[in-house]
Amino acid sequence: MQWLINLFFKALEAVMVLCMVCMMIMVFGNVIMRYGFHSGFPISDELSRFCFFWVIFLGAIVASRNQKHLSVDTVQVLLPKSSRKVCWGVSQLLVFVCCVLMFYGFWMQHDIFADDPAPVSEIPLLMVYGVIYLSSASMAIICLNNIVRLLMGRVDEAEYSMAVRNK
Repeated sequence: MQWLINLFFKALEAVMVLCMVCMMIMVFGNVIMRYGFHSGFPISDELSRFCFFWVIFLGAIVASRNQKHLSVDTVQVLLPKSSRKVCWGVSQLLVFVCCVLMFYGFWMQHDIFADDPAPVSEIPLLMVYGVIYLSSASMAIICLNNIVRLLMGRVDEAEYSMAVRNK
């Protein structure tokens, strides 16, 4: 099962790299066309924005798995060990609730995006913003896994604080 999870995250990273390469090529090509030939590709602005959107949401999934999101633990480091555990568990629960709300909110707007094409490329916006389903569901599963690990006592104390320490 772990190999399947690793494969999923490798695929996410590959899609992110592909999106970054596409963004670089489209934006650089458009700059050359605009300044060198006084023309351009109108579709490249839109597609690079869509790629950027995908990179953000897929990156959020990868960062959640690796616990690399930004965090401020000024108060948390002052707490005793048991309180840090509770604080970490509550934060995981809050992130889970936010993911569920994000999934539900996009579900409520699903029909709007299904019928609405992008202005230039005419790609259905559901294909662009549909990554919200994947992102919110994946991060919710990661949070649930963290909560279950916490309740089973399988969370290392170093995980309670996600901030990087300089020694």
